[in-house]
Amino acid sequence: MLETVELYLSGNLIKSLAVFKTTIEWLDDYYLKHFHHTDLSEFPHVFSAAPRFYRCRKDILAGDADLKQILHVPFEKRSIAATGRFNLAGMPCLYLGKSVHACWEELNKPAFETIKASRFKIKEGADYKIYQLSDSLVAVLHFFETMLYMSVMQFTKFSRDRKLLLQDRLEEIATTCEESIGYAEFSERQIPELLTQNALNKNVIQNFFERKGILAEELLDYFLFGEEILSLFDEKDGHLGGIKSTRGYLQTAYATLINNIVIHPFKYILSVKTTNTSDSFKPEYIIPQFFMQYIFEKNNSSETPFGVSFISSRTPSLNQNRSVDANMYRNYVFPTNPGVNGYCEKITKNFELTDVVDMESELAVREDSPNQHANVYSYSKTGFYYKETFLYEIESMLESLPFKPIT
Repeated sequence: MLETVELYLSGNLIKSLAVFKTTIEWLDDYYLKHFHHTDLSEFPHVFSAAPRFYRCRKDILAGDADLKQILHVPFEKRSIAATGRFNLAGMPCLYLGKSVHACWEELNKPAFETIKASRFKIKEGADYKIYQLSDSLVAVLHFFETMLYMSVMQFTKFSRDRKLLLQDRLEEIATTCEESIGYAEFSERQIPELLTQNALNKNVIQNFFERKGILAEELLDYFLFGEEILSLFDEKDGHLGGIKSTRGYLQTAYATLINNIVIHPFKYILSVKTTNTSDSFKPEYIIPQFFMQYIFEKNNSSETPFGVSFISSRTPSLNQNRSVDANMYRNYVFPTNPGVNGYCEKITKNFELTDVVDMESELAVREDSPNQHANVYSYSKTGFYYKETFLYEIESMLESLPFKPIT
C-alpha cells in the first residue's frame, strides 16, 4: 500500500494502480471474500440477519411520492457526482449508514429540520456481497469470546443433562461456568440473549475463567481443536449435533478474529481522517478510491450487487471503545452499473425501502431501533444515550414503517 501511494504521488498513476490491484487481489483471495455475509453489527444474529440500513438527504420531499429520489444521483446528473473517499468523480454510488446519526454526521450535521430519512434493506432472498471492513477489533474480539463462552455454556448444560462423569480439568471448567452465570436456569436458545445482556466490550473469558487459571488457549484446545468433547457423546445423541454446530460458529469467529488482525492495517488506511478537509486533493483518498475502482469492476461483471462496509472517519474516538457504540458509525457504499438516465437497475431490483420521514412526520406507532443501547460522544466526553436524541426519534419512526419495492 505504501508503494501504491508513493508511485501515485510521483506521477506514475498507471503503475500505482497496477501495484494496488496485485495486492488487493491477493488480499481478496485469502482474507476478504470469506466474510461477505458475516455482519457483526447484527449481533447476536451474525449469521442470519438481513442487512439493515438508513439513508438521509436534505434536498428531497417526505412521503412516498417518489421513493427513487432518495437513491443515488441519477445518471443524467452524474456531472454533479463529486469525488470523495469512495466516490469516483462522475460515478454515482448509493451511500447508506447503520444509524440515522451516522448519516447525519456524513451530511456535516445539517439542521435537523432539513433532514429526510428512509430505512433500506436488501430484498429477501437476494444474493449480495458486502466487504465487511467496518468491524472494530473490539467487536471482533467480543464475537470470538462470546462464541467461545457459548461453547463452554452449551457443553456444561449438555454434560449435566447426560450426567456425564468428566475428567478433572473439564469438571473444573464446567463448575466455573456454573458459578459464573448460573447456566442451569436458561435453555440453549436463550444463551445468546443472555450473553448480550453483558456490556459488548466485556472480556467474558478474562472475567469468568482466567482468574481461576483457565486460559482462552486451553478452552480452544477443548472446544475448537480437540476431539475429547465430541467423544463424550454418543453419535446418535442430538446434543452432539448441537455441539458440532456451535463449534462451526466458533471456528468462524476464530477465523474472523485472525483475518481481522491481518487486514486491520488495510481497514485503517480506508478510514484515515483527512488533514485538510477543504483541499481539492486529499492523499488519504488514494487507497479508498483505488479500492472502489476494484469494486466497480467486480460489480459490473456480476449479477450480484457488491458493496463495502467501512467505519466512518467521523467516528468519535470514545465511540470505538464499545462495539455497540462503534456500530452506529458503520457506513456502506454500493457502486452502480452506470447508465444514461435514471437509476441503477441492480440497486432498484435488490433493495426495498420505507417512505421518507422528516421532522414534521407524525406517526402514532414507533418501535425501538437496534441502536437503542448505544451511546454517542459527538458533543461531550461523557456521552449520552442515543435513545434520548432527536435523531433516534426519526430512527424509531422508520422502524415502524413497512418496506416497499422501488418501482
